[in-house]
Amino acid sequence: MQDDFYYDQAPSVGLCLSILTLHSREQVCGRLLLQFAETMSTNLQPIAPGVLNEEVDHYLVISMMQKLVFNAKLRFMQVGDMSSVELCDTYLSQVELLRLFVSEHCNYIPSIQELHKADTARRLRDRLLEDDRPHLAVEVSTKCNLDTHSVWAAWGKACLRSGQYQAAREKFRHCFVKNISSKMSASTSAQLALLGSVIDFIETSPVIHMCSTAELLDHAAASDPQPVGLNTHLDSVRFAECLHYLHQYGTQLQLLQFLERHNMLNKACAHVLDKDVSPEAFMDGLVEPSVRHGNLHDLLEQMQTLDPTMRQWTSYVMVMCRFLAKDRMHNSLYNLQLFVKDYVRAAMTCIKFFVGDLGKPCRSYAEMHKRLPWLRRAKEHFHLAIDQQQWAESTAVMSMQWSRTTSMASTVPMSPPRPGKLSIYDAPSEADPAPESPSSSTAPAEARKSMQPADITRHINTITLQMEVTEFLNRLSSSEAASASLPPGSLPTLFNRNAVREDVACRVIIVDQNVDEGFKIALKIIQDFRLSDMRVMTKAARHFSATGDWQRLDSILRCMQSLVMASDKSSDQVLLAAISAVPSDSKSAKQLDRLIGMLRSLDSKVEAMIRKNKLKNAYLAAVKGQRVDLVRRISHAAREQNIAPIIRLCEQFLSKSPGH
Repeated sequence: MQDDFYYDQAPSVGLCLSILTLHSREQVCGRLLLQFAETMSTNLQPIAPGVLNEEVDHYLVISMMQKLVFNAKLRFMQVGDMSSVELCDTYLSQVELLRLFVSEHCNYIPSIQELHKADTARRLRDRLLEDDRPHLAVEVSTKCNLDTHSVWAAWGKACLRSGQYQAAREKFRHCFVKNISSKMSASTSAQLALLGSVIDFIETSPVIHMCSTAELLDHAAASDPQPVGLNTHLDSVRFAECLHYLHQYGTQLQLLQFLERHNMLNKACAHVLDKDVSPEAFMDGLVEPSVRHGNLHDLLEQMQTLDPTMRQWTSYVMVMCRFLAKDRMHNSLYNLQLFVKDYVRAAMTCIKFFVGDLGKPCRSYAEMHKRLPWLRRAKEHFHLAIDQQQWAESTAVMSMQWSRTTSMASTVPMSPPRPGKLSIYDAPSEADPAPESPSSSTAPAEARKSMQPADITRHINTITLQMEVTEFLNRLSSSEAASASLPPGSLPTLFNRNAVREDVACRVIIVDQNVDEGFKIALKIIQDFRLSDMRVMTKAARHFSATGDWQRLDSILRCMQSLVMASDKSSDQVLLAAISAVPSDSKSAKQLDRLIGMLRSLDSKVEAMIRKNKLKNAYLAAVKGQRVDLVRRISHAAREQNIAPIIRLCEQFLSKSPGH
């Protein structure tokens, strides 16, 4: 019997500790005790999955391990080895973890050595989650210094799957942070991703009843008693759960996106005003999805319902306009401008639609003619803008008169009014109706573009003239001859800079076969925009001369003279431009001489001859007029072209001239 009794089968902790008291080195004894505890932990493993070894008293083994580790801790404390003391605390927590594994009859019970390895502990945690033992997984993560957020999240999702919403709230409380920072970081992005998955799960999961009546009653008491409505597929329970997580742990953007996704624009707009949501979150959470889903008008109506004056929405409206313009959502931008009655900007948008700045530019006047309704709309908007400003000015005058009247009345001694009745000189209360515009405004003046009436009138005149030009060019450019006379490229309009407007005036003259009607319209353009009439006429004359259209060249000169528009100098300037463009061929020689003969000043005639290389004729004209300066000019041109006979003639004349 004595041979069968040995310490491996019947260990005695007391005897072990008594023997170790004889050892002189406390640290060596402490480490030896920890090794004994590690070795004993291997005896806890089951003989089969979920089947404990009945020959081993597991709780006795765990108690012995605790005594060994605790005694080791005391020995380390006696010598001041605090790092080993902390290690003993870790061992004690892990021994307690082993007790939980034994009590739960787990399929696998690790040793202390395995719990010290992070990879092994992480695999053990994942196995526990797969076996639906999340409480043990949390204990493993806590006692082995692993991340607990993923475990709490998995546990919370498991509660959601079973309909235990209150329990899920408690679990998610451990992995979410309230009042999350707007600055994006790794932890912030992880929380937002987890919250998004939770909301998505609640939205898409079927309705599951609570597991207990008490939970159901508690949830019903905490939920919104009002029905959610017909705009969303969520019932009130799931809707309340989503709002709970979004209000507690989400961002303003996530909440607005959720409400917009379920057509709760009224709640979303109320939240924007109540919480002073940033314009960026408002844009990303409401405006962009509403535009994408075609619900922008519904959003605007909800905004107006909450604040008919739209004053609280001023900053948001301005950001909306910038967003729509930047993303080239011009139709939505135009509808927004009309909604807030920003008639000036709406008119400008109509003009851009006509010109083609917001899409495909016009390539023909027939196409431009089809866009004339945009200009008619622009005129209507500008007229409404004038009416709007006049109403605002009259309202301001009425307000000043009212203030002056009440101020004068306050200086008149009056007997105090009887209690319960107001004096006629008392200031009106908020309940008293205020004077309203015949066309009530839906946006404050800060959100609308203002423009002086004179500037608006000038824009209206420009639109009217552009409509006339478009009608004229569309009617005449349909002919093959007229269309061939037009320069290629995109079509200019009067809404560009002056250089382009001059091109429009020139085109009006060029396209008209009789010149007369086109000349009158061109003259309107020149006068309205204070353009250089000479640049327009010289450009048209150069075109007619280059194409050999001498009849219309004569017509433009005749029109200039009939309107007393051309002096001798200006007529010569137009003729010089035409002469410079005359083709250098025998067919045009006669017309060239005729045009030179039409010049009125000798200087212009000589200049024209020099340009067309008629230096001998130029010399004869200069000598006939006794113009030394012109002869010098001819001599310089002859030297550039190396024409020796003309050079000699000029030198002979200059040598005989006085002062040579």
